[in-house]
Amino acid sequence: MQNISDIGWIVLGILGFLVFVVLMLRGVKLGIGDKTVSVGSVDRRFTELKADDEERKKLFKFASHVDDSLKGDLRRIVRSIDEAISNINPNALCEFTSVRIVDIIKGELFQRLDDNNLKECLSVTMREGYFQDIERRVRERYNFFQNKTSATKCGDVYPEWEQVEPAIYVLIRTWGDESIKALASRMREKIERYIEARSLFRSPSARKENCDDCITRNRGYLKNLGVENDTD
Repeated sequence: MQNISDIGWIVLGILGFLVFVVLMLRGVKLGIGDKTVSVGSVDRRFTELKADDEERKKLFKFASHVDDSLKGDLRRIVRSIDEAISNINPNALCEFTSVRIVDIIKGELFQRLDDNNLKECLSVTMREGYFQDIERRVRERYNFFQNKTSATKCGDVYPEWEQVEPAIYVLIRTWGDESIKALASRMREKIERYIEARSLFRSPSARKENCDDCITRNRGYLKNLGVENDTD
């Protein structure tokens, strides 16, 4: 050891440092038998983080697509109730008044889709109050319209609110039931995808954040809607 020159010590130091860096990057297990500890592995951890980030992006894109599909589902439900609305006054002689009453009810429901969080509003605890609020708004607009029809030349006379209220009561709740089915279907679709994706994440924390937490959240939505959870 005494014969090693200063330059030799410098070279040994550099080599030792390089070995340390390689161990940190590649990783090494120290110990005997099952009593081991991993040291380093920066390369592997970076690869895992990158892979998990790619899976996270895929799930985000999937969830966004499901949300967009749900919006389409909910709007199709509103568009499909034209005939039921028209039956409120099946003997209408004037096409304008028939179209207008359809617009009143559909307009209110479309506004609810745009402005409200239906996962909350259609929950078991909030549902009935929400339906009553929709009915109140429709009644206000219907009464205004009903008063105006008397001034039209076509001679259409729409019934008083009390006569049409039972039909509108049923229509609003039918819309709600169909909307709940659409919400539940898309929630189940998400849950199934999150369950499948669990094995694709390498980091436990990434798996929890991107899969387990999302599964729990959507199962909670199903429970709040009063829908049976069959995704276990």
